[in-house]
Amino acid sequence: MRDVESTARLIDSRSIEVVWKPSEHTPFELKAIYEWINSKTVDMSISVKAEIDLPNFEVFLSSYLTERFPEPYIYARTETGEVKFVSTPPELGVWHAFPRDEKAVEIIKDGRWTYPPSPVDWVIRPFFAEPIIYRRDKDTGLVVLQMAEKDNCFSVMAPEIGESHYSMYFSLFGKDLKQGESIKTRVRMIIDKLSDDEILGKYREFSGQ
Repeated sequence: MRDVESTARLIDSRSIEVVWKPSEHTPFELKAIYEWINSKTVDMSISVKAEIDLPNFEVFLSSYLTERFPEPYIYARTETGEVKFVSTPPELGVWHAFPRDEKAVEIIKDGRWTYPPSPVDWVIRPFFAEPIIYRRDKDTGLVVLQMAEKDNCFSVMAPEIGESHYSMYFSLFGKDLKQGESIKTRVRMIIDKLSDDEILGKYREFSGQ
């Protein structure tokens, strides 16, 4: 949507709304409301209204950091059944996808990632346990943490350690939308010095667990 015209308006001193209107190539209305929760936390509420039927509709949310944050960690369920934060070692591949379930794998592999200008061959990693991803500056301990609502996030993705995008990705929704139907979700970003246990506590606050 970077190349699609949008409008923005200030809602109040803590929030702003950005709207992308439907077009021939994007037959849906997309709204994003950014809201400061506190000085370290911002929420992004995303809503979509379909103009036509949209099967397995996805909003792909990307964030990019700097070389100070070289390694991503995703909260996943490993092959042994252990639940922990795992990274993206280069020997497993360049682009790592941690899907929610088998249905999510089908969507990732349905051909949507074969189109130019940026086709990606995702390596399917273990299922995520919760949609949580972070990167940490090891010199300062500062963490950039992102989390999503599990029901509306079908994959958490990131490149290999040290890859120069220093990115974090959420694949949101992954659901069939009928013409005129709307759907919404919420993503949170926190920038703070946090331990892994504190990160999980922040997610529980976000998700109401």
